Parts: sequence; structure tokens; C-alpha cells
Amino acid sequence: MHTAKLNREYALRMGAVGLLMLAVCGWSIYDGHVAWPRENAKLEAARPLLTATNRTAEAWLETGENGSSPLQAAFSELGTTPPKKLVRKLGQLQLPARVTEHREETRARLEQQVVELFGHPVYDEHDLKSQDYQAIATGIAGLVLLFIPFSKRSRRYISDEDGLHGNGFGGDIAYSEIKAIDWRLWQKKGIIDLETPKGRIRLDAWHFAGIKEIVADIVAKRPELNHEKNA
Repeated sequence: MHTAKLNREYALRMGAVGLLMLAVCGWSIYDGHVAWPRENAKLEAARPLLTATNRTAEAWLETGENGSSPLQAAFSELGTTPPKKLVRKLGQLQLPARVTEHREETRARLEQQVVELFGHPVYDEHDLKSQDYQAIATGIAGLVLLFIPFSKRSRRYISDEDGLHGNGFGGDIAYSEIKAIDWRLWQKKGIIDLETPKGRIRLDAWHFAGIKEIVADIVAKRPELNHEKNA
């Protein structure tokens, strides 16, 4: 007699990925409702200091003799540090060295963009909403991935001299009642489908440890159905 039950390795992998998805969900909620609004609040508090002078992106980021840039100094007065995304965006607004034609016009345009940058939140409404959408998607995915192996934990497939048994087979099935076997997925994925009076029953050797032994029992009792070599 052979018994197939949930494959521990499969269950652990599914569980690990499910927990990872839930971790991403939690991180997305934290970013969208705590971390990113906090960065926006930092910029809002520093905005009067940032808009009081007109500097280029290079000037804001240039490190002085004291080891601090004007941008860092402005936020330091408020007891905080510049949002990392703000620093990255300023870096993108520096005048490229390769610009030779219309250099002054380009500089003026970039300076205006710096002013506009300080006038808007670091993370806009779209950014915040995207975290909610990501949290929903990863939360659902994580729960599904955890539920799938959990739902299979009590499923059993049993084979003995008399036939097939267990809730995986939906009850008892005599070997003689098996009408056909679909071997097409066996070689690549370890999956066969049985045609029985109870309907089509899938046996998956990755999801359930012991399926290969049960398949061997079926073939031994019904050798005429063994088309595995031609699958």
C-alpha cells in the first residue's frame, strides 16, 4: 500500500513566497501611509527656507568646507535630513557638462525646474495610491499562496491491491474503473490525469509526495494504459 500526501518542500516554498508577498504588502502600506507622507511633511516644513533663495541644483548639492551642502543645512535647521528622493531629483536637474549649445537657456530652464520641484510634494497622490494598489495585489497573492497548500494538507491518495482510495480520489476506485490516463504532462511536470467514473482526477507528483509510487501501482495493475514512453 502506498499513500501520497502534501509534499513538504512544495508547501514550504509556497509558504515562503506567500509570506514574502505579505511582507511586501505590509511595506507598501507603511510607505504609502507613514514613510512617504512623513517625507512630504519634511519638505513642506523646509519649503520656506528652500524657496527663500534661488540656487541651481549644483549649488544646492555642493558640499562646503563644513562638509554640508546648502540642502542639508536647510533641513538641518529643522532637525532633520533631506528626503532621499528629493536629492535624487535634484541630481537629475544638474546641468550636463556635454551641453554646449544654448547652455544659458538650459541652465535657466533647469533652475525653474528646481523651483517647481520644491513647490510639489516629494511623493504625489499617484505615488501614494500606487502603494495602496501594490498592497492589495501582494496581499491577495500572499493569502492565496498560503491558502493553496493549507487547503491540501489533509488530502490523501492511497493505492493497494484492491484499488485507489482516499479523499484525493473522492472515495474508492477500482483499477478496472480507470478508463484512460493522460500522460502528456508526466515527463516534464510529473502530472497525469485519470479518466474515472468520478470524473477527471489529476495526480501531481510535485504537490503530493508519493504520487510516483501510486502511478507505478496503477501501471502494474493496468499495463495496457502505460503510454508514458509515448507521452
